[in-house]
Amino acid sequence: MAKLYQLKAQYEDALNALIASADEETGEVDLDIAAMLDKIEGELVEKAQSTAAIYKTLNNNSAIIDGEIKRLQSLKKRYDTTADKVKNYLAYSLLNGNTERIDGIIATISFRKSEEVVIDDADILPRDCVRVKMETAPDKVAIKKAIKAGTDIPGAHLETKQNIQIK
Repeated sequence: MAKLYQLKAQYEDALNALIASADEETGEVDLDIAAMLDKIEGELVEKAQSTAAIYKTLNNNSAIIDGEIKRLQSLKKRYDTTADKVKNYLAYSLLNGNTERIDGIIATISFRKSEEVVIDDADILPRDCVRVKMETAPDKVAIKKAIKAGTDIPGAHLETKQNIQIK
């Protein structure tokens, strides 16, 4: 079977041939061309339906994978949380027992000193100790409303699109 775009071109050619074959007085057309047009239309519909079925299968597989990703992320989060609790329990127990190092067959456990900055009140920090993040982005909703209301917005325009729906 031909590709979808080829069938579309064949259909257009056959339609043009059918129109060209029409008798101006009687309106009669070549029945062979009409039959060929019907055949091509049937193939076009069949090919489009097959392509839509492939799309739906791929979309469903993607949804299944999304669900599995969420399940695995949830499982990972549980393992990470439990691992952190076990690590904190081990640290608490060893520090309360004044044990700072254990050399073993399974693991070597030790502590190292580090420093961490703790912010008590970010509002009273000096300006040179604060980073300011500014983010700008076009407000597409406001731009669309303004253009639809008749306002000319330099650097933006509306485009009408055809979005396919496969259900």
